[in-house]
Amino acid sequence: MAFSDMLNTRVARDGISPIYVVYWTTCSVLAGLLLAPAVLPSITAPSPMVVHTAPVDHATHLTHDHTAHDTLYPVPAEGAPQIEISVEKDGGAGWNLYVETENFTFTPRAVNAPTRPNEGHAHIYINDEKLGRLYGGAYHIADLPPGTHVISVSLNGNAHEVFAVDGVPIAAEVTLVQPAPQSSS
Repeated sequence: MAFSDMLNTRVARDGISPIYVVYWTTCSVLAGLLLAPAVLPSITAPSPMVVHTAPVDHATHLTHDHTAHDTLYPVPAEGAPQIEISVEKDGGAGWNLYVETENFTFTPRAVNAPTRPNEGHAHIYINDEKLGRLYGGAYHIADLPPGTHVISVSLNGNAHEVFAVDGVPIAAEVTLVQPAPQSSS
């Protein structure tokens, strides 16, 4: 027996109007779509190690106050976070940025929460322009225009303030040279 035959039999037997079947089916689907993100947060939450390699336009972000990006969060020198970075040419294309920290914990699920000492995320800059956030130890950067580029990474609190010791931001930088493409002759 086909589904439509079963539906027609049930509609005729129980006196249910087909419009109500369509209505309740639609409501059930919509309720499922609305509840799924709350019930299964992994569907909508990106992995903390996933990073964006495209430039970020912060003019469209309305989820937090961006004035904190320029605010220093003083920490005592003893026990202060430390950072070292290195960049290597990727075997395929682009560059791989590696970040090593001490006395610092990446807390991607606490982003935009109040800042706590020695935890948060990092901000990556290329030539003083923000590329994005970092929630772990590595980041892939697409090929850059030919020339010299300064890559810098700052350690930031959950609310985006830059950690600093004696007014000096806790950050590291490295200079790389993107070669011009080789012309084939």
